[in-house]
This record gives sequence, structure tokens and C-alpha cells, in this order.
Amino acid sequence: MKKDSVKAGLPIKPSEIKASDIVYVNLDTLNVKYERIVDASKTNRVKQAKMESDLQRAKEQFQNDYSQSEQKFQAGKLTDAEMEEVKKGLQAEQASVIKKQDDMQNLEADVQRQMGDIQKTLSDFLARYNSEGHYRYIMAYSGNMGSPILLGKKELDITSDVLKGLNDEYHSTKKSK
Repeated sequence: MKKDSVKAGLPIKPSEIKASDIVYVNLDTLNVKYERIVDASKTNRVKQAKMESDLQRAKEQFQNDYSQSEQKFQAGKLTDAEMEEVKKGLQAEQASVIKKQDDMQNLEADVQRQMGDIQKTLSDFLARYNSEGHYRYIMAYSGNMGSPILLGKKELDITSDVLKGLNDEYHSTKKSK
């Protein structure tokens, strides 16, 4: 009956689904042990820290230069022509600060793009992994309350196999670059 209803495209009755038709992958484990995610996270943290430091330094420099030029102008130590030159310099510094802020936003967008690429890699890998159709569903499990799976038998957890395959592919891709 099960094969007939599948071929005909009819819905499968819950009683026809075996537990082994449904497996899951622990996303928390993938986030910690999938080396592509680990490498990307490490690289992005370093980039973000440097960018934040550069931005903070640029903001402080701009503020100091602005304050000093204001004080000099108020004290009459700058001519109008000199003040115009200082303003041009301050505008360039301000543009640099704005560019650094834009770069930070671009990094966030790049991180989102990377995560989308990783999601596609995972989906593609799982399609190959299940190419013979052993499973009807490969679910995603996470330890947070938003996970659609609240409890799963350990025997249905294919995370270690998936993780090994993903890391093997990642290593072979890294070597070929």
C-alpha cells in the first residue's frame, strides 16, 4: 500500500510512516563542529573586531580634530582661508568615518550571504546523502525552544555522518583552491 500511494502521489497515512523514515541533524553540533562554519566565524570575528577598532579610532580622531579646529578658530588663531582648509580636511575625515560604517554594514551582509551559501551546501549535501531515498524526512534539530523537534531518539540522529561528509568535502575544496 505504501509504495502504491507514493507512486500515485497520494498522501501517506501517518500509520504508514516508520520511525526510520524520519531522521534529524543537530544544527547546534554543526555550528560548533562544521569546520566551514568555524573558519568563517573566526574570520568574521577578526574582521569585525578590526573594523570596530578602526571605526572607533576614526570617530575619536574626527572629534578631536573638530574640537581643536573650533578652539583655534574661536581664539582667532586661524584665518578664514585656513579654516576653509581645515573644513575640507574634516569633511574628508567624516567621509572616512561614514565609509567605515558602511564597511561594517557590508560585513554583516557578507556574513548573511555566507550563511546562505552554507545553508545551500548543507541542502545539496543532504540531497546527495539521501540520493537513494532512505529517508522521507531529514529534520533540523536545535536545542532552543524554536526548534520544531523537541525530542528525538539518538538512533535517528545522523549528525555525525553528515558532519563527517561536510568536513571531508570542505577539506577537499580548501585543498583544491
